[in-house]
Amino acid sequence: MTLLKRIKEIKKLIHNSKNPFLFFDADDDGTSSLFQLKKVFPQIKDFAPFKKNEKSLRNIISFVNKTHDLILFFDIPYIEEWFLDELKGKKIVWVDHHIGNYREVIKKHQILYLNPLDYNKNDSRSASYFAYKISSKKENLFFCVLGTLADSFLLPQIVELYKLYPKEFKLLFNINFYRRKKLFSFVEKNKFNSISDEKERREWIDYLWYECGFINYKNYFELLYKFGYEKEQIEHLNSIIDLNPIEFAREVNKGKSEYNIEFNKLKKDYNTLIKDARKRTKGPLVYYEHSGKNSFNRQIAEELAYRKKKGKVIISVFKKEGKPFYSASIRGKTFDVEKMIKECLVGLNGSGGGHKYSVGVGISEVDFEEFKKRIEKYVYESN
Repeated sequence: MTLLKRIKEIKKLIHNSKNPFLFFDADDDGTSSLFQLKKVFPQIKDFAPFKKNEKSLRNIISFVNKTHDLILFFDIPYIEEWFLDELKGKKIVWVDHHIGNYREVIKKHQILYLNPLDYNKNDSRSASYFAYKISSKKENLFFCVLGTLADSFLLPQIVELYKLYPKEFKLLFNINFYRRKKLFSFVEKNKFNSISDEKERREWIDYLWYECGFINYKNYFELLYKFGYEKEQIEHLNSIIDLNPIEFAREVNKGKSEYNIEFNKLKKDYNTLIKDARKRTKGPLVYYEHSGKNSFNRQIAEELAYRKKKGKVIISVFKKEGKPFYSASIRGKTFDVEKMIKECLVGLNGSGGGHKYSVGVGISEVDFEEFKKRIEKYVYESN
């Protein structure tokens, strides 16, 4: 089956469902997928960020089984098989773009699965892109671009957004005419899966994030899930999900809701950490460790990857007080960090994965120092 046919098949299944439930990843890509689908399929009344701990999942399983006829997963890299077993024969749609999903489980549960890597090993376009294709709604371009660019994909939809909705484009990006012209020329000449343009594409993404004001939107959803309870998070999403792009931008930039106030507090905490990280780190291996109530691993790793021009591998590590493990976000500048962690985790109590140049890792406190030594050795021996 072609990718286009699979998109049409998923669209038809959602359209014909009476009461679907949507699980999505708690980041920009997953949340942008939610926003797009909700605007086209009003029958999606119930949704939740997908929690990886068993207790959270068991708390929701009876509700999902009792009232919903279709279960949707967007931007979820891994689902425990026991959870799929508990869905008791429900129809399942799973849209993802990560490496390593298990085919035998997908086949066993007759999951309608979409992953672009199945069609092209160089195509890992994000879930929000496919939410856009499934929703087939031009008005969703704003959230398509928001989700894909936040997930490090520079796609032709950014040009399409400017041509169709220039005002909305200017809300996302403060970019002058000359740079915009160069950006669009690059996007239109280079395919999404071209390896030769990788370095320049990454430079454009970083420029849009950190020099054109997009980082404020990128961090909005990522930080949103760091405070409050899940019920409050869902209530806030419901309060903004029907906003048009201009109204949404106003909420992000000037909103006075309780969540926006908390968002600004977290931004202040993050700014303190990144200032410290930029002073401390240097060399081909850029390493920064922080602790406290909230992890800023992803945000720190991505910004250091941009700021530290000589950095080859960038690692941000977080240790939550009282927890016997570390978490880390790792980025590589044209350096295969997916391969690196697979080798460095052998025999250790830890796991991780993601993309070739972007991975997340969780590892036990007992094995962390050994893991760190292996990473250092790996990076410097390949320097």
